[in-house]
Amino acid sequence: GLEVMVRRAELAIDVRAPEMVFAGTDTSYTIHVTKRGDATANGVVLSLNLPQGLQNGIGIDQKPMTSAQPRWRFGDLTPGTERVYTLQCQLTASGQNRLTVNATGDGEVQASGIATTVVEAIADLKLYVNDPKGPVPIGQDVIYELKVVNRGSKAATDVELVAQFSEGIEPTQVTGHRSEIVPGQVLFETIRSLPAGGEMTIKITARAAKDGNLRFRAELTCAESDTKLVSEESTRFYRSASGAASQAADNQGEPTPARR
Repeated sequence: GLEVMVRRAELAIDVRAPEMVFAGTDTSYTIHVTKRGDATANGVVLSLNLPQGLQNGIGIDQKPMTSAQPRWRFGDLTPGTERVYTLQCQLTASGQNRLTVNATGDGEVQASGIATTVVEAIADLKLYVNDPKGPVPIGQDVIYELKVVNRGSKAATDVELVAQFSEGIEPTQVTGHRSEIVPGQVLFETIRSLPAGGEMTIKITARAAKDGNLRFRAELTCAESDTKLVSEESTRFYRSASGAASQAADNQGEPTPARR
């Protein structure tokens, strides 16, 4: 009988990606496109289905990706052709992120590859303390400013915060978050949730009753993200000359009557 030679234009796609990344970190995909079989694949087009929340994507042409389904035309691929492309991006949605790569050519030439990456979101807390610039006269109100910032990719929950003063200085007023003032300390209500990118500013007014280097300590803990942050500052307080004079006058009691 008559022999018919069938030429096949087969494509194969292999997509490689990290198994796990933290949300917002730079992630790289490698795409291998191989032309198998014994015939040329004509009019090949590569298209991607990107994961939700993908940001700052740089496509295989090294240009920013502006679509959720970018496409590139390869033209014709001859047998034995092997091409390797790199895709750069940041993944922001926690959980399983799937990238699908499809290639199609004239006729019924098609192939696809899938890579799945688990994205883990974390809370990343920072504590900043802005203490008063000394030296400061005793008896004068000073302000300690605390800033709690979540630089992470998910909300921080159940954050505990406490502020402590050394002997000789007492907190008198607090703004920015509900709290209880007790001798030498400010006990804050639990911060139930601080969203990703969120920040909270707290101001504590205090007054010193003695001179010297008086210390302030702020401590933040978050069990869920295994975070403990401590900030300690020291401010110098001094007894002003006018303050000393007025105190000396107070201590003299009643003036002595003049002799007649």
